[in-house]
Amino acid sequence: MDTLEHCESTSCQQLPSCNSDSKTPNEINSVGDILRFLGIEKYIKEFEDQEVDMDSFWTLKAEDLKEIGVKIGPTSKIMKYIEENVKSSICPLQPPMVLNSKQLYPFQRELLEVPLSGENTIIYARTNAGKTLIAFTFERAQELLNNKKIDLFCLTADEDRTTYTFSNVMKVNIDDFTLLVFDECHHTMGFDSYNNVMAFYRLKKFQSATPNTILPQTLGLTASPNIYTSRTEADAVEHVKMLMANLDVVKLSTVVKEKEDFEQFFDTPTNENLPVASRDNDPVVKNIISAIKQVERKMQDDSVKHHFDIMETDSHVLKDIKNPPLDRSSTRYLSWLKRTKLKVEEMDYSSLETESTAYKIKRLLHACFRNIEVYLQAYATNETLEYKDVKEELQKECQSFEHESQTDCHEQEKDLITIMQEVISGIPEDEKSNPDINRVVQVLEREYTERGSKSRFLIFVKRRMTALKLADKLPDFLHSHHLTGSSISEEQGGMSIDEQNDVIERFRIGMHKCLVATSVAFEGIDIPDCNMTIRYKLDANVITSLQMRGRIRTKEGKQLIMGTFKQYHKETLNIERQYIMNLAVEKIVNNNDNQALGNELDKLQRDTMKKEETKRNARNLITKKSAKFDLHCRKCFMSICKGNFLRKLLGCHRVVIDIELLGRNKTKPLKKKARSFDGLEKKYKVEGPCCHDWGVILAKDEVNFLCLSQEDIKIYNTTENNYEKNFKKWVDFPFEIDEMTEEEFQNYKQSLNMLKSN
Repeated sequence: MDTLEHCESTSCQQLPSCNSDSKTPNEINSVGDILRFLGIEKYIKEFEDQEVDMDSFWTLKAEDLKEIGVKIGPTSKIMKYIEENVKSSICPLQPPMVLNSKQLYPFQRELLEVPLSGENTIIYARTNAGKTLIAFTFERAQELLNNKKIDLFCLTADEDRTTYTFSNVMKVNIDDFTLLVFDECHHTMGFDSYNNVMAFYRLKKFQSATPNTILPQTLGLTASPNIYTSRTEADAVEHVKMLMANLDVVKLSTVVKEKEDFEQFFDTPTNENLPVASRDNDPVVKNIISAIKQVERKMQDDSVKHHFDIMETDSHVLKDIKNPPLDRSSTRYLSWLKRTKLKVEEMDYSSLETESTAYKIKRLLHACFRNIEVYLQAYATNETLEYKDVKEELQKECQSFEHESQTDCHEQEKDLITIMQEVISGIPEDEKSNPDINRVVQVLEREYTERGSKSRFLIFVKRRMTALKLADKLPDFLHSHHLTGSSISEEQGGMSIDEQNDVIERFRIGMHKCLVATSVAFEGIDIPDCNMTIRYKLDANVITSLQMRGRIRTKEGKQLIMGTFKQYHKETLNIERQYIMNLAVEKIVNNNDNQALGNELDKLQRDTMKKEETKRNARNLITKKSAKFDLHCRKCFMSICKGNFLRKLLGCHRVVIDIELLGRNKTKPLKKKARSFDGLEKKYKVEGPCCHDWGVILAKDEVNFLCLSQEDIKIYNTTENNYEKNFKKWVDFPFEIDEMTEEEFQNYKQSLNMLKSN
C-alpha cells in the first residue's frame, strides 16, 4: 500500500483492480479481477452505474444490494472460487494484518523510535497521521521482541473507565501489564478516568517496597495536548508538562527529521465562513421568551414567597429566583437555571406547616424549572431546524407534563401546561422557516456538482435531534444519514456501536454521501475520508476544532463554518491557542536537559500522588451514620420508603426490599436499551405515584428489585428531623447500608411469588 489512508484504515483494505483478462489465479486480487476471470464482468457495470465501490461487495447485506439496485448474481460461485484459488483473501472485513515497520512511512517510523527504545512517550501528531496503526505496530514489535504475547490494556477517551476498572472489574494489579495505551491521552488530567488509572501506576512507582520496580510502559496518542485554558506559551508549556508527568513521560514523540515526508501527505483545507441569516421578529422566539417570563413569575408568586418567609434559612434562594439574567438565551441564564435549581433541591422544607404544603411547593418549583429547560431546548431547536420541529418537540413535552399533573399537584402547576399549549398554538405552519437550512442545501448542491460521485460531506451539529431532523431535510441524491452516540435509546436518537459502524461503512462506499453527526464523530471513531465538513452553528474549543478539521482527508478539502460573530471570534482564539500549543510542544522537544526535565516531572507526579492520597484519606475518615432515615422523591418529597428497606446488591447497587413498593410504582421503557451485567438484567425505568423517575427495575435470577437512582432521591434524617445534602455518588451516601443476605433474598423472592399468586 502506498497511501496514508490505507495505513490508517482498519475497516477494509482496497486492492487495485486490473483490466487485463490474461491474469492467472495467483495474480487475481480484486473483485473486478474475479468477475472478469469467471466471465461475469457484466456485473461490473452495475456497480459503476450506481457509483458504488466494487470492493464493497463483501460488506454489503442483501437489503443494501436491493436498495442500490445491484444484482450480484452467482455469489456462491464467486465465494467458492476465492476459497479455492485466492489464499490471501481479498475480503475487506478480513484484511491481512502483518504489521511491521516496513509498512510504515518514514515519519511514522520516526514516531516509533522512542517507544521502541523502551521509554514512555506521547505520540503527538495530527489527525490521520496513522497513530492507531503505529500503536498496534509497536504492540506487535514488543510481542516479537519478547517472543511472547504481551499484556495490553488500551483505554479510549469515550469510555467512562474509572479506578474500578482495575480493582473491581479486571481483578488485576498494575504490574500485571507490560504496556498501557491511552488513546486521546490529552484527557489524562485532574481526576479524569485516565488519571485515575495512572494513580495505580504512581502508587506502584513511589510506594513499592521492591527496589527497581518493573512498571508497564505507557504510550499516549493525541493530536493536541488540550490547552484551551492556556493563554500564553509559558502556561501551555506547564500544561504539557503536567500531561507528561501524569503519563510518566519525559520524551515526546513528534515528527522532526522526517518533516518533509510528513507534510507531503496533508493538504491544508480551505476555510469558508457563512454567517447565519438574520431572523428579526421571529414569532416563535418571541413566544418562547414570553413563556419563560411567565414561568419565572409563577416562581416569584406571593404564595411561594410566603413559604420562603417561613423557611428563613433559605431566604437567599428566593433572592436568586427573583433575579434571573435578562438575556434568557445566554449562557449566563443557563448557569443561573442550573445553580438555582440545585439550591431549591437542597433546601430544608421541614419548617413548613404540613408535609402536604412542602410537597406541593417543591412540585411547583420543580415543574417551573423543567418548563424553562424545555423552552430553552425549543429555542435551540428553532435556531437550527424549522417551526414544525419546534412544535413537535413542545407537543411531546407537553404530553409528559400533562401525565405528571394527573397526580395531586399545586394548582399553578396546571397553569404551566396552559402556557405551553398557548405557545404551541402560536407556532406558524411555515414549512421553510429556517433560511440557514436552505443555505446549507445550496452549498451541498454546489459542492456535489463540482466534485461528483466521490463527494463525501460531514456536518457537525450539537444535538441529536438536529442530527436526525437535518439529515432528512437534505437533498435525496445524497442519501444522508445521522450519526449519533450510544448513550441513549434509538427512540431518542441514539445508535448502537454496530449501527454506527454500519453507517460509517455505508458512508465509506458511497451509499451515504453525507453524514450529520454529533460529538461522537469528534474522536474515538474511524471516519472515512471526506471532502468537506460543515460546522453547523456549533461552538468548538481547541481540541474539537482540530478534530473536526482533521476529518477532511482528501486533497482540495474544504471546511465551512456557519455561525455567529461570537463563534467566529472563538474560532480565532482556537487557532491562536493551537499555535501556542505547537510552540510549547516544540520547546519541550528541543529541551537539551532531560535529566532536569525528568526531575521536574517526577516532582509533579509526587505532588499529584499526595493530592490523591489526601482525597483518599478524607474519604476514609468519613464515618457513615447509623441514624434512622427515610427516602423521598427529590422532585416533590413524596415518600419512597423507610431506610431499613434499603440494601446493597453485589456491593454496588442500592435496591429496596419492600415488595409493596413494586405494586405502587409504574414502569416504562428504558431510555437506553435493556442490557445485562454482573448477572443482573436492567429491565424498565420506574416512576413513582408522583409520576417522577425513581430508578430502574433490576432482575437477579428473574426476581425484580427497585434499584434507586441517586439523582432522584432525597434523604430525610428522622433522628435529627432534617434533610441531608444531595450526593452525586452512592459512595458518598451518609448512612450505613447493609449488604443483602442470601436469607433476605430468598424471603423477598418467596414474598414476591406469594403476592403474584394472590
